[in-house]
Amino acid sequence: MVVERPEGVPLNGRSDLKPNPPFLTLPLRKVAPALDPDKVQTEMDNGYSIELRRIDLASACLVVIDAWNYHPNAGWLARAKAHQEAKLKPALELMRRHGVHLAHASHGQEISPLAAPRPGEFVAEFTPNCFEMSRDALRNHLESRGIRTLFYAGYASNWCVLHRPTGIIAMAKAGYDIVLIRDCTIAFETPDTLAGEWCNYVTINTVEHQWGMTVTLSDLQAAFRAQSGLVGASAGTGVPGTGGASRAFRWKFSTRNMVLGLSIVLSTTRIVLSQPVRSCFVNCARLY
Repeated sequence: MVVERPEGVPLNGRSDLKPNPPFLTLPLRKVAPALDPDKVQTEMDNGYSIELRRIDLASACLVVIDAWNYHPNAGWLARAKAHQEAKLKPALELMRRHGVHLAHASHGQEISPLAAPRPGEFVAEFTPNCFEMSRDALRNHLESRGIRTLFYAGYASNWCVLHRPTGIIAMAKAGYDIVLIRDCTIAFETPDTLAGEWCNYVTINTVEHQWGMTVTLSDLQAAFRAQSGLVGASAGTGVPGTGGASRAFRWKFSTRNMVLGLSIVLSTTRIVLSQPVRSCFVNCARLY
């Protein structure tokens, strides 16, 4: 179902239903196993590949899984609430601000006020003992809007986000492109893994290896800022031929193009970046 909204109130609180910007270029990460038969390699040679992908936001949706207001495990609930405040809430606000479609699947549980659906946002219906109902409701809704790319956030990464009928595995098998926002989820850990949150790391790597790609909230924020800067520059009224940009902005704009160009080369040639190198590279991109 779609949360009812008063007449004249648009989806996601916007005056129009079109995402702004219409496209977003993101550095999407996958696991890149070291499997070269001509080299002597170990698991320490495994890494990540980064693909710079242009995503049509009109055919994209953020799916929020089980952002509950209550959980019987008090320790987990405290971690989840803190994470909702620090990461999930900003992610929802970012997507709403740019007109990206949102869908909520809470499977019959009360949604946390920090992640509560806004008027016009889709909530997958649920019947106890019939989880497929939520899956079918979500798929029918996505197909009616022509959505093919699913961003995922919610809880827990190693349980519901991955395994629900509305979750990553089922929707990947249905043919959707999966992008997990990897810092907008946490796992239900064990005593052995809690300190390092290792269950979450393993789940993220499993998604990157088998079911889709990942991105971070900061990657999304940087991409929206960069795209908004490009739009603003083209619409400005300043020095002829500059789109109203100052010399400092034109210098940054040129540097950004260089960084993005290097990203394209690295992604198209499938060069594997180690985590320290990738972090340095992405941080440089964010500066410009």
